[in-house]
Formats: sequence, C-alpha cells, structure tokens
Amino acid sequence: MESEAKKIISFIFKRSGKIQLEKSEFYLTLSVDLNWFSPGEAKNFMRYVIKQNLLKEINTTLEPNFDINNISIPFGYSPQIDSYKINDIKNKKKTIDITDIILKKLDYNSSEKKKIVDNIVNISNEKNIYSNVASLLFFRGLNLKLSDYIKIAENQIIIE
Repeated sequence: MESEAKKIISFIFKRSGKIQLEKSEFYLTLSVDLNWFSPGEAKNFMRYVIKQNLLKEINTTLEPNFDINNISIPFGYSPQIDSYKINDIKNKKKTIDITDIILKKLDYNSSEKKKIVDNIVNISNEKNIYSNVASLLFFRGLNLKLSDYIKIAENQIIIE
C-alpha cells in the first residue's frame, strides 16, 4: 500500500507543480478532479498518509515527506481501486459523509460539485464546525429536505 500511496501523492503534487498543497486542494483533486475517491474516501486517504508520515502537515497545507521525483508514475496512471480505499479500521468508527450522500442524489457536473465542496469547506473553516454540519447549512440554503441527515450529523458529533 505504501508504494501505491507514494505514487498517488507524487502524482497529485507533480500534477499541481507545487511543493505544498492546501488540505482541501489535495483531497478535492483526488475526489472531484480525478474522481479516484469520494470526498470522504479522499479525506480518509489524506488522514492515512499523514499518519503513515508520507505527508507532513504545515498549518493548513500538506507537503510530501519524501522526494516525489524518485517515484516513477506510469503514463495514464490510475490507482487500483482496491489499493486506495482506506477504511479507518484502527479507530473502528465509520464517518458518514453527508456531502457525499447528498451529492450522489443530486445531478451536478464535476465543476459544480467542486464549487459545492469548496463552499462547504469554507463554511466549516470559517465557523469552525464539523464538515457534516457545514454541509447541512449549505444544503439548507438550497431548500433541500434535510431531516434524514440531521440524525446522521448528530450521531457523528456524539461519537467524535
């Protein structure tokens, strides 16, 4: 898994041409731009590679903890689907990403989804609230029926 994780990280940073990426830029690239992960899976992957010391956190940015130029990325690279799905088995808790659930029900193109996720990340950061709560606030502004999702968000907050 580690070599696959290094390939994924190297691909993202080489693609961006940057040595540091905002956390949101990292996981949005994985989920919205490349469609390799759902936003929740991308966040889990990001947490995993940070725990594995492959990425280091510097405030709100991420930087590889290895030389990405030493990692060979094949032309047309796409990770194997089973090799990059990270489950937080060690903590034995599953975080349900309300944003993922709602976006799957709505018919948006990838650029619209990226804007929505960016707005939700901004709400979460500005108000210092859980991302699921920020999702509820955002989608409430679109007059969506959210009663089914409120209990999910409450349970997540109680667990965490």
